[in-house]
Amino acid sequence: MILCNSHRYLSKERKEEIMSLPNLLHHQTYLNKKKANPPWVVLLHGIGGNSTIWYKQLKKFKRHFHVIAIDLPGHYPNENLQEWGNDYSLEKCADMIIQVLDEKGIKKAHFVGISLGSVLIHQLVKRHKDRVYSAVLGGMILRFNILSQILLFLGHGLKRFLPYMWLYQLFAHIMMPKKNHKQARLMFINEAKKMCKNEFYKWFKLTKDVQATSKNIEAYEVPRLYIGERRSLVH
Repeated sequence: MILCNSHRYLSKERKEEIMSLPNLLHHQTYLNKKKANPPWVVLLHGIGGNSTIWYKQLKKFKRHFHVIAIDLPGHYPNENLQEWGNDYSLEKCADMIIQVLDEKGIKKAHFVGISLGSVLIHQLVKRHKDRVYSAVLGGMILRFNILSQILLFLGHGLKRFLPYMWLYQLFAHIMMPKKNHKQARLMFINEAKKMCKNEFYKWFKLTKDVQATSKNIEAYEVPRLYIGERRSLVH
């Protein structure tokens, strides 16, 4: 088994712990012990990050909810999940998220996502509508603009020949194409460097399926709040 860059400086004991994780997405739970039967909130991070990105929001969420923050496949410490393996897709990832909820006995929850996490919430609404009370989607990609479509086409055609670092930057511009996304792109590139190369390629390949997650989403009667850089939309 090959350990990724994020494992390079870990102790031997910690590496063994990660390698022995069950075939279930790693997650952190935070229980609200002050309220009787509070609802659950599920937090889904963006590409290149992990569940630790929510540290600023956790304090407020924990006042009102039970919280579970899930690390997505291919992201630390889920780089070597056999179930993800060659059978990877946005649909598969949504099902793996539901497996975590099943394991924790969570029948239904509110979902909060950012970027890739928001894309996956659309999949969850479509595949597991009965498990979603409501959703908050930050940085959701409803459609690619012309520049992003061109970069996406070039990226898939040339990914075998482009230097790895170029692909990071290309992916960042596809997902965050606007001028005011500059800081977010730089943060993404720094975080994405921590991913295994093969895992990054998997997610890059899945970008072609992103727009399809929004198709006919209005037909699913789940309350949704879309948060963007200039406006918020409620459905």
